Parts: sequence; C-alpha cells; structure tokens
Amino acid sequence: MAMNKNLTRTSWKIGQKREYLANGLLPCLDYHSPSWLNFAELLKLLEHYNLKIENRSPVWQAVLAALEKLSDGYSAENVRLVFWFDGVD
Repeated sequence: MAMNKNLTRTSWKIGQKREYLANGLLPCLDYHSPSWLNFAELLKLLEHYNLKIENRSPVWQAVLAALEKLSDGYSAENVRLVFWFDGVD
C-alpha cells in the first residue's frame, strides 16, 4: 500500500504543533543518528567509566530511577534509553 505523502506531511505538521502547544518544543530537523542503550548496558557503561549515579544531576538520577523501576517489571534488557545527536554547532 502506497503512503499518501500529503497525509504524512500534514500529520507531521499536526504533530509538531501538538508538541509545541504541550511542551513549547519543536522537533529539530538537525537531530541525527538515533540510537539506544538498554538499562543493563547503561549500568555497565556507568560502571566502566566509574560514574556514580549519586554524582549525576537530579534529572539524570530521576531518569535512572525510572529506568530501574521499569526494569523491575520488564527486565533491564527490555527497558531502553533512546537518544540522538544534535547537528547544530
């Protein structure tokens, strides 16, 4: 089934408007290279670089606590932190 390009563009614009109205944020077209780490990988990474959770910012502590809570129910391999890079200098 062929995708209707006009519908896709319209949906994208509606999604951008919703995001802006809800959070004051617009998706940035310069974002690239999306990736993810599952919670188990993230913990290994923190340990490898000797980065203590208690030394992270309150925002990171909250993110890590949420990932930990989710991993209790879904396993650390099934909980992911998704990230991407900003192409703006």
